[in-house]
Amino acid sequence: MNRRTSPFDMGLRPEEVGRLNGWDVALTYRGEKRQSGLFVADLSHLPKWAFHGTESAHRNLSGPPVPQKPGEVTVDGERMVIRLTPTESLFLLVHGEGPVPEEAGFTDMTDGYGALAVVGRRCFGVLRNLSPLDVEAPNRRAPFAVQGPVHDLRCVIVRLEGKEGIPGLIILAERGYGPFLLDILLDGGGEYGISPAGWRRFETWLMQ
Repeated sequence: MNRRTSPFDMGLRPEEVGRLNGWDVALTYRGEKRQSGLFVADLSHLPKWAFHGTESAHRNLSGPPVPQKPGEVTVDGERMVIRLTPTESLFLLVHGEGPVPEEAGFTDMTDGYGALAVVGRRCFGVLRNLSPLDVEAPNRRAPFAVQGPVHDLRCVIVRLEGKEGIPGLIILAERGYGPFLLDILLDGGGEYGISPAGWRRFETWLMQ
């Protein structure tokens, strides 16, 4: 049986490994800078489902309410729902484990997307170095999502706030571009001291 693997090589050897949603996930890394103000974490193991359907079908789904407008995001502590278009949403299971939804219209995208988080007060500076997308507009409150280029790579970006109001970005791209995405984020965040971190640090930040 094939093991599901991440498209990212964080460049550090895992120190603690957990089995989450059928993946071997690095909870911490040897040499991880656990007090760094800016970190990047691998979220590829999170279950992700695209949903295509009518507005009435959206309303009948369990979990957090599906947002009404593209770019809006709802979170209920376990699931996150991102409205991409009037008839398409992306569901992420951000905590715990769950079965694949049985409703018609869902497509399992867990292996289709690579996902990284960039967390820290300077995460916006990293994005500015790589993209024209604006996630700092004062009239928009987190969580919300934008779609567009990150160094010419089309991505979905979710802005969140976690522990102590510290901001973070979840960045999703096609799996095949995963190594490139990680490289440009590390390069774009080099001046801010970005460093890799395991799942445990991201989870602690997100779950406040």
